[in-house]
Amino acid sequence: MERMCVDGKFLRVGDRRVYLRMVTYGPFPGGWPDDFSPDFEQIRKAGFDSLRLYDWPSPQLLDAAESAGLRVFAGLMWAQSCDFFLRDEFQKAAAALSSGLASCGGHPALAGVFVANEVPADLTRWMGPTRVRKALESLIEQGRRSCPELIWCYGNYPGTEYLEPGNADLTAMNVYLENEQDFRAYLRRLHHIAGDRPVLISEFGLDSRRNGLLPQANTLSWGMRAAHEAGMAGIAIYAWSD
Repeated sequence: MERMCVDGKFLRVGDRRVYLRMVTYGPFPGGWPDDFSPDFEQIRKAGFDSLRLYDWPSPQLLDAAESAGLRVFAGLMWAQSCDFFLRDEFQKAAAALSSGLASCGGHPALAGVFVANEVPADLTRWMGPTRVRKALESLIEQGRRSCPELIWCYGNYPGTEYLEPGNADLTAMNVYLENEQDFRAYLRRLHHIAGDRPVLISEFGLDSRRNGLLPQANTLSWGMRAAHEAGMAGIAIYAWSD
């Protein structure tokens, strides 16, 4: 699998620009499944080309993803929902990142890394927005030194737009808006937040248990169409598994 890189407001593989059709996968309470092949075959048949994870992938997961033709965006799982400076959790995150990259950072199926996902807004205010943003940037800097060929980003959300790391390769935003007009308006805003970087909708979806399958299908349809038309670099549907 050829490496992916940033090309202006988009992503490129070789000599062609690509649009990521992602789906979130995991985490699983009991750990990763013993056999990924059935899931990955269904994911490919559903039209997806990439996985977004919330934990670090095992070598077996990456091998199975490569066999299925799926690129993987790893997630660095750490205690980000507490005062992680007070409890030394940030140092543990940096150590976990080093360990993960040492084990499989060069795997061809690994396309990128989310160094964190949605640091809560109230905790961000408590710890200090500038301090938290610099911590995220330091994880990206650390990872890029080891694996500069990977795409590095942070899974942000609208409540903490100000946490956008200045050194991320792209702006990744989790967006849950159930009205198409509001969704399209926010996509335009994201281009202003990102500047000249690509924008990835890193989570989008609708709960079928509460809303029903047909409304979910309709929402996913206009959401994916709107993201493509608005010039996003891709969209990640939440969730294949939760």
